[in-house]
Amino acid sequence: MKYFWILTLILFAGCTETEEPELPEDFVPDVENVDPFEGLSKVETIELHIRRELTISPDEPIDYQIYEANCDGDDSLDAVITVNLLERAVDDAIKSGNVAKKAALGYMGNYNYMIYRDGFSGKMSSARPIASSPKAKLKVTFENIRSERQKDILVDHRVLNAAYRNFFTITNGNPLRVNQVKLFDGMGTKDAVGFALEYEEGTISQVKDIKSYVGTFDNPTFTSSDEVYTFEPDIKKTGQLQEHWFFNPNDMKYYLKK
Repeated sequence: MKYFWILTLILFAGCTETEEPELPEDFVPDVENVDPFEGLSKVETIELHIRRELTISPDEPIDYQIYEANCDGDDSLDAVITVNLLERAVDDAIKSGNVAKKAALGYMGNYNYMIYRDGFSGKMSSARPIASSPKAKLKVTFENIRSERQKDILVDHRVLNAAYRNFFTITNGNPLRVNQVKLFDGMGTKDAVGFALEYEEGTISQVKDIKSYVGTFDNPTFTSSDEVYTFEPDIKKTGQLQEHWFFNPNDMKYYLKK
């Protein structure tokens, strides 16, 4: 009888214990399908995306701004994120050995970036460089140009004492640049010019035309070379038309009317 109980206990223990499966020596965990943003807030997700896109270390501060509007016509609020890498521009200038020359040009290069975030899906675009001086951050505004249902994205950038406006519209969830127009040039010099933009009824489509008018403004006198990057001229429209742009929906671009 004693041997019967011993045998029963041995059989019971053998039935209840499960062995851990042995992994092959060349086993590699599947990390491709792991969501790195899971559990993060919107701001944390944006910051992680910026760091991954622009190779910014976790201990390095990020200089970025978030602008929000409905850019694709749905019920969600989308975002445009701008990133400024002035410190990287200065470091690159030091490494190049041409600090004075690059500083005189405002460290011109790919140091200002924009990222688009779809409000419905949370999907973010890659970081798009806008060649400009990082001494001036990108400036974002929104206008109903393509339609009244959605806002188009207007991104202003600086090159020395000139400024330009880039026009983006959202197509298939991504920003598409359709035009670039000069806002002013030569500020602080005798050759300074400024232009006032207006958006009017489209010539060949429902997308609004862009008209640039010669403007009047107070031409500044700068006491420091850096002042040109923060100066915002108050340009008033005159009746003199400088440029008339119309949108061609067939290739999604603006063309200058002759």
